[in-house]
Amino acid sequence: MPVPPAEQSHLFHTLGVGPIQLGKKPQHVAGLIPLSECRHRHLFMVLPDVSRFYIYNGALKGRLENQQTDIDIRFLLAGINEVGFINSIFVYPLQVNNRIADRLCQIYGEPDVGLGSPNGKAPHTRHFWVTEGETEICYLGSSQETGETAVIVFRFFYDLDALKHFTIALKH
Repeated sequence: MPVPPAEQSHLFHTLGVGPIQLGKKPQHVAGLIPLSECRHRHLFMVLPDVSRFYIYNGALKGRLENQQTDIDIRFLLAGINEVGFINSIFVYPLQVNNRIADRLCQIYGEPDVGLGSPNGKAPHTRHFWVTEGETEICYLGSSQETGETAVIVFRFFYDLDALKHFTIALKH
């Protein structure tokens, strides 16, 4: 197994976080390894198949432009399409608070906001942005009652494969 890179701090942008971008091959991004090789792989339930996911192997912070503080990232996973290009990025912040959505608004603008209640569970707050480059960024806030964590998801807006077939859940 490769040695994890030293802690990195990368800028959030419309295609992902630093060099971890939609449309790139994961083999060309330092620090991304197949999820099947990760010692934490048991923490994730993924669809369609574990072979279609990569995980960042190391400590990572996401910087927000014009901000003084970083977002510590617990896990970053990238899903690939059938041709091997990244089509989904899932970012799990280490510490979740209501300021994350506000900070993301400073980068991506005013979001559409809604409440979701997956499987009849406690509602989540969902912030949704579509950029000029036609990428979608979604921040799904955590639910205190169910113990679920927050996630930031990147995908191309018109990529129906990424929307319909890529599912990931963090087990607790």
